[in-house]
Amino acid sequence: MSNFISGGVLQGRWRCMQKRRISLNPTTVGMLVILLLASSLRLVLMKLNWPTANADESIMDLMARHIAYQGEHPIFFWGQNYMGTIQAYLGAPLIHLVGSSAFSVRLGTLLIFALYLVSMYFLVCLLYTPAYALFIIALLSIGSDRMMGIPLVANGGYAETMLFGAVIFLLASWLALTAPRQYTRVSRSRLLAYIGLGVTIGLALWSDQLILTAIITAGLLLLLCCRQELRGRAIGALLAGLLLGATPLIIYNFSAAPGQNSLFILLGTVFSGAPRVVPFSEQLAHVLLISLPLATGMPFTSGIHTLCGTVEPYTHPASSLAALFPSSNPWLCIGTRGGWSLVILLLWGIALTGVLLAIRQQRGVRQDGASGSDVQAAWQQRARLAARDPGNPLAALAESRQHPGTHQTGPALRTQPFRAQRSDPVRHYRHLSRGNRGYFRQSSRISEQLQPDQHPHPDLARPWRCARLLGLQHLQPADLPER
Repeated sequence: MSNFISGGVLQGRWRCMQKRRISLNPTTVGMLVILLLASSLRLVLMKLNWPTANADESIMDLMARHIAYQGEHPIFFWGQNYMGTIQAYLGAPLIHLVGSSAFSVRLGTLLIFALYLVSMYFLVCLLYTPAYALFIIALLSIGSDRMMGIPLVANGGYAETMLFGAVIFLLASWLALTAPRQYTRVSRSRLLAYIGLGVTIGLALWSDQLILTAIITAGLLLLLCCRQELRGRAIGALLAGLLLGATPLIIYNFSAAPGQNSLFILLGTVFSGAPRVVPFSEQLAHVLLISLPLATGMPFTSGIHTLCGTVEPYTHPASSLAALFPSSNPWLCIGTRGGWSLVILLLWGIALTGVLLAIRQQRGVRQDGASGSDVQAAWQQRARLAARDPGNPLAALAESRQHPGTHQTGPALRTQPFRAQRSDPVRHYRHLSRGNRGYFRQSSRISEQLQPDQHPHPDLARPWRCARLLGLQHLQPADLPER
């Protein structure tokens, strides 16, 4: 008997497991395949000691060794008071598992990059389509030597900023797209999203304060889309997550010497107060010839295979633009780098134009919606006035307020379900017009009876425009009867 019962229990559990089995759709499988290929490629490059380690990575490796073997808990990069040590803390347990080497610490950065690809996949899926998300993460998986090497080197800040920026935009976009139109009690899922966003922002501020641009952008998005919700429990959850994520930063600032806290370091770095030695025109040339090519991944701009090497630091004025590239053909470097930057600016301009056009179109849709609400109010008032005159065609709309479950098709009275509110004759008109061509004729009689100066909206003068204005977008002029 006991064997029979235990066997039945096991069979029941197996059926339950079969029902709960996760089904992978093709796009999810594609994402996992791209993630596996991208990680495998970078793992091979790391095993071949590419890219070459630099001084910053050597310091990060030493910090990971001190955490693993000496029990130290550094908050910031040695010698600095503004860059966190997440990569060192990730590398410390990997040193115990794999051994003390630069490869062990780089495994932590590989994990960060894999999470970055997953976050970007879900972000693009949220904003666009899964197929486009696959294309984007495939594009992010490859690139020039600089774009491939930066997320692998454990020199602090770079890989984490990519990951935290993607997660911040993912959570902020989800909160904005799922925000309720009217203020209601914040759901548990949204509270967890606010807590996760706060933790991510806190960790990002501790890691590298260059993330401030992403934080400010996400904050503006939340203020525009979720301002009714940012009070009470929602703002409390966000602040609680922020305090939790920024705990290392808070601990340091409470014990920092005067003038050495993170805020003073940030302001001192950005607003150093040193006189400007390089003229503005040359600074603009630095942006086009050095900063934009480096930031956007132009190949062979750094490393042992650099084609157009530059001289750092750029703190003194150069005699000419050719002096920026002393070890290469200067005019070839100016042409290639300048052309690269101009293409980047052109693409940025196209993207900005598309965004502005989309905003303009959305504003037009909102204005049409506002005018539609005005028309609805005017029709309600007209229907109330027409209720006193049974011969007026508008009385049918007034009748819907008194008998919402019926509508009239000619002399007979037909009972049909009607889901609209009693005080919403426009929705009643939609309901009637969709199911009966006779009501188009009735709308014609309504339009003929009302004078132009009595219309709640000029477009109601014609039945076709009236139907379009009231939301019957699927109809064509041929569907309407002749007057």
